[in-house]
Amino acid sequence: MNKATKKTENDNPSIITCYFRDGNIIEFDFPDDSHSYCAQLGLSATQDGKYIFIPVWEGGLYCYETQTGNLVWIQRAGKIGRIIANKDKIFCARMDVGIEVRAVLNWDLIGKIPCTDVEMQFQRLDEEHFVYRNRTKKQGPFFKVRFDDLSQEIYQGQELI
Repeated sequence: MNKATKKTENDNPSIITCYFRDGNIIEFDFPDDSHSYCAQLGLSATQDGKYIFIPVWEGGLYCYETQTGNLVWIQRAGKIGRIIANKDKIFCARMDVGIEVRAVLNWDLIGKIPCTDVEMQFQRLDEEHFVYRNRTKKQGPFFKVRFDDLSQEIYQGQELI
């Protein structure tokens, strides 16, 4: 990901400023002041850098075009944990639901991995896989999942998260 966020003392809480490596700066302004960026969940962007996804504390998710700063969509998505963008899909850890796979451009549901509580036990492993573990089973295995077809296997690599 070629973006970073920076908060300064004078930042407006409804605006997120993204600083690109090429020197470009874009501010993303929430449509109203009733939402606040959830820094704990972080930002996610597509690999090509065209779209950025910004979660808010109030249970929403915003999608912006990074080159224009234009809002693409807003979803009142409920309790979203981490978000991983991969190509044209968004993988969302949703509390009490599992991992949902959604389309980047319109939020259509593509697939789902049921899991009661993935919360922060969910991360990108490499360009082809992510891993997750049900947080309520802390000693349980991590599962390695392919982005393209959601096939799973028990992850045998080094300890994660």
